[in-house]
Amino acid sequence: MPTIHATLSNRCWFDENDFPTRGVKAYTYKKVIHVQNPETYQWHDETEEIPILGYREGYIGAPRGDLEKVRQLFGEKTRIVFDDQRSLYPLPVPLELSEAVKQDARWEEQSRLLEEWCAAGGGVIKSPAASGKSVIGVAAICMTGLNTLLLFDRRDFLAQWQGELYRHTNIRQLEKEYGAPIVGLLQRPDEVYPITLSTFDKLHADRYKKEFFRRWRDYFGLVIGDEIHHSAAATRRRALLSLNPVCYLGVTATPFRKDKLEGIYFDIMGPIVTISEGEQLPFDVYMHTTRVRVSSRSRLPDFAQWGWYLKQLITNEHRNRMIVKNILADYRAKRCILVISERNEHVLYLKRLLCENVDPRHIAVAIGSTKNREQIYADVESGKYQILIAGKVLDEGVNIKRLDALHLATPFANKTAAEQRPGRIRRPLPGKPAPHVHDYADEGPGMIQGSLKSRINVYKRLGAKILDPNTKRPWDPQTARMLSV
Repeated sequence: MPTIHATLSNRCWFDENDFPTRGVKAYTYKKVIHVQNPETYQWHDETEEIPILGYREGYIGAPRGDLEKVRQLFGEKTRIVFDDQRSLYPLPVPLELSEAVKQDARWEEQSRLLEEWCAAGGGVIKSPAASGKSVIGVAAICMTGLNTLLLFDRRDFLAQWQGELYRHTNIRQLEKEYGAPIVGLLQRPDEVYPITLSTFDKLHADRYKKEFFRRWRDYFGLVIGDEIHHSAAATRRRALLSLNPVCYLGVTATPFRKDKLEGIYFDIMGPIVTISEGEQLPFDVYMHTTRVRVSSRSRLPDFAQWGWYLKQLITNEHRNRMIVKNILADYRAKRCILVISERNEHVLYLKRLLCENVDPRHIAVAIGSTKNREQIYADVESGKYQILIAGKVLDEGVNIKRLDALHLATPFANKTAAEQRPGRIRRPLPGKPAPHVHDYADEGPGMIQGSLKSRINVYKRLGAKILDPNTKRPWDPQTARMLSV
């Protein structure tokens, strides 16, 4: 049996003469992009190749998250001997999980996920909204006892996870004994904490990306990626591939991507090693037929038509009044309401319409430019606001248990969002009424119909009933066009 030697660090490094040619194809992904011909101005699709192998003089580096895939490249008859140089840098203090976490009804499932992740040596945990993914991450830090880097898609999530760390561990006591902070946000490339929190974008900034990785590549024994399905992007995969932890933990409710590039972060962080369905409330979907038809614009390429469709829909007065009427019905029924639109200007317009009948002090707005969004979410949870109108910032990482009615004010074709957005209203809470979603069926070209069909398929997969809002019977598009407005 032939023997191949490899070094296991930030990548799995092989002598270039030992690495099989088929490995280049195995670690090259393909993505379809839209390109305009500068001479004819015509748009067409091209396939972009995304290679994720690393190269240095005399060596080729494969991502080391899925070592079974690496072994399969060489076949069963080849023995690989690894020189394991991954970092096992320990925390300087004995971090412990609070007993309150272990008394939560979700702990039995969370501990199962952790045990299976640990047995696999790292990888991705698929767990839905309301399952306590942040608690799983905190427990993983306690379980491993390693210096940890937590990476996030958006700044919104930093405070949430930092709060969970203080809430569910003995960190406050340990910091007093240690005489220095144990947990902190990354502010300077030359200063980190045993448990450091950062966004991916921060690591990509020019003043960070070289100095940070040169100084701290081996400082973290555990790297946790929240909402890890975003990590196929070039800057994020480079950051992950520049680190040398002994294990990765990725958490997400929706691991599979529309562009089919999830294999990239499975290669880097490890495959899905355990799955939880979590505890989420069942919900119904009321499908409103708007009788609003959108048209295409001949000069726009196909992929740019979607923005034109949305512009027609968000400026249609009849449709907007229908949405507001349905929101008001839920408001009068004492529901805690979430309204989501794909366009920020639509969010603000819907608020103006609602203020004709609702005290503005009962309405909150959250879009990308809104400051103190975490405080707004806390105020919705406490009952200060009854209506939250938001943009796409609500798609992930927001936990407001009081929400029980969702109004989707614009169409969208993203299957991940079709699963994430209803998840905002499905968190269990004693005394909470059965949650429901209001969606809107518009008329128009294939993209409009395709997005509607895509959302319906996701709703059905999640176990929802698709109902006519007038008859409360199963929604039928043909009958609805005749009877509904």
